[in-house]
Amino acid sequence: MSSLEDALADAWDSVFYSFPGVIIHTTPLLVKDYKVKTAEFDFANRQIKVQEQFIDLLAQHGLDTTSALEGVLKHELGHYVLCPRELSTFLYLAMLSRAQWQEKAPDILNYHLDGMLNIHLMLEETGGKDLRAVYRTMNAISAKSQTGAALDRLMTLLYQHHTIGKFVDDDLGEKKLIATFKALQKEEITLEEKARENKKTYFRSRAKPGDAPIEQILCERMIDLAMTDFSIYKNSEYGVDSQVFRNAHDLWPELLRFGDAVQDLLANKPQIPGTEPKTGSRDSKKGKPRPGSHGHHGMWVNDFTDSQISDALNDIIKKQGKRTYDALRDFVAKERGKDPEPPTPVPKRAGLERTEINWNDNCIPFYARKAIEFGIPIVKKPLKVERNDMYPARNREFSIGDSMNQWNRFHGGRKLLPGISKQREYVPSLHADRKFKVPDAVIYLDTSGSMQDPKLDSPAVTASFVIANAYHANGCRVGVVNFSVDTLMLKPTRDLNDVYSFLCAYWGGGTLLDIERIKKYFSELARNKDPRARYLSTEKKMTKDDYEAAAQHLDREEKDALYAKEVLTTTAPELNEVYQGIDNLMITDSDIGNIEDLVSHMNELATVTRNGIFVVRNTERAKQWRKLKLPNTTVYDVGEGKDFAGWVIGEVFNQIQPKTNKFGVGLLQ
Repeated sequence: MSSLEDALADAWDSVFYSFPGVIIHTTPLLVKDYKVKTAEFDFANRQIKVQEQFIDLLAQHGLDTTSALEGVLKHELGHYVLCPRELSTFLYLAMLSRAQWQEKAPDILNYHLDGMLNIHLMLEETGGKDLRAVYRTMNAISAKSQTGAALDRLMTLLYQHHTIGKFVDDDLGEKKLIATFKALQKEEITLEEKARENKKTYFRSRAKPGDAPIEQILCERMIDLAMTDFSIYKNSEYGVDSQVFRNAHDLWPELLRFGDAVQDLLANKPQIPGTEPKTGSRDSKKGKPRPGSHGHHGMWVNDFTDSQISDALNDIIKKQGKRTYDALRDFVAKERGKDPEPPTPVPKRAGLERTEINWNDNCIPFYARKAIEFGIPIVKKPLKVERNDMYPARNREFSIGDSMNQWNRFHGGRKLLPGISKQREYVPSLHADRKFKVPDAVIYLDTSGSMQDPKLDSPAVTASFVIANAYHANGCRVGVVNFSVDTLMLKPTRDLNDVYSFLCAYWGGGTLLDIERIKKYFSELARNKDPRARYLSTEKKMTKDDYEAAAQHLDREEKDALYAKEVLTTTAPELNEVYQGIDNLMITDSDIGNIEDLVSHMNELATVTRNGIFVVRNTERAKQWRKLKLPNTTVYDVGEGKDFAGWVIGEVFNQIQPKTNKFGVGLLQ
């Protein structure tokens, strides 16, 4: 191990423990790859990479190796711990920056994050000493070689502005220029006050690079930067709250001001002199080394793993909703050249592509992500199950090597006699039994015009995904009845992709749940027959013309069934068994046209099944449902779909046991 590697290990021990609560299992790495300009934090591997030649260069200009390493490590680790801290914040700012500054966006965003982090660290008297020394040395190197970029010098002037007069070592190399900036700032304030007195708007002309001395340009830009808030934490009425980090919405106005001030200084950004590849080396033949890993200063979207991007999208869903999530997902896909969550292909369903329903399969990833953070328990109930037991059906001759446990001691006495002793031969036997388990579920989802469209972050769809996930996690099947005036049905299945697709589908229009069609749906389940995928359910009786229109896209068998109006032959015990094995869960705003029929139907079902009514965005209507005191039925207030805490599906089953199926029908006023 070289002396520089030893020094790096010692510096890491010092810096790592100055950031309490950090969990990183990788140690810093010295590299000679010129793609790493000075140092970088590799977010994919959570490892800091330090350019060996850069540390040597700092040492050659008078900075001791320990201070150089500790200052660099503190800056890079600070990006992970303090700023931007959360990847969701960085991605959101990156999306806005790309729209605002196009190809300059990565540099502007990273310089701004550097400014926030460095000012925060440098204002620590002891902890910021090494970082101040690093930037003082870097500024001296650039000034000596006269190749320093205007923006890099402006950043040093910014740090000088915040640290001057606070520490013994406060001179970062731009102390003299601070006096010029202060005088110009005072003049600007005077001009603004005069303009305000004359009821005029003050416009400040700004010199462009090449049209004025660099010192004048730096001082003019510093006026804007001096008004920019670079703090990491939020301000409260008691001052800066060190426990609350600023979010992307807080940071964007400041980033916008910063970018406007510095964007024209990004044209020519020479690298730190002395860190370029040597002439004739393999790296020099590739042209100028790129700052950062993607041709820009600092990090960008491609520097993160799929898993990290996925976690960030989950965070965006919780904090900012569907519209921001959709925009950010498209941005990430464009920047990385691949979709962070390619949609799961849903197989075509015969006949369904001709319906007027809107299939919103592109919304499935959003609701799947949003629902995964919630979990709701489900109370088990006694259900009829098929039990497979083994019993001794016959005897056969005992052979050497057979298990002694199967020896039938009643044949041949207590001794094993060749040709006489027998052993039992067991065979499986299926028989009905009762067992406590979670039933299957059928989700009745209201997708009428009064319900939120799934494209707009629907609380009803969110709730339906949460419910579907809960039953699926218990090994159950989930069916869907998606209804408006028309009805779309999916038989209970273990295929979540199908379930999700039916839950994201949207009719719009009026609301009318066809009770007779629902009864037929369960009858066909009892006969183990798949119900047709699309049913027409209207408020009026279907005429001959209605049947003709409905039959246009049906095959011969379906046409015969439609015209024949087939009579159900399902026996009562079969149907009763199906109902017992299914929980009925309705999600609606309860503005249903035939509400009386619905209440009556649910009263009848309550003799054998459990019902749940999830009322969306209608607290008053939820209270009215509760007043009905429907047996074996629990009413849940979904609200805006953000709080599922306290939900327990099926708990009412242990409280109410109806004895008959004759209940009074209560009506919602």
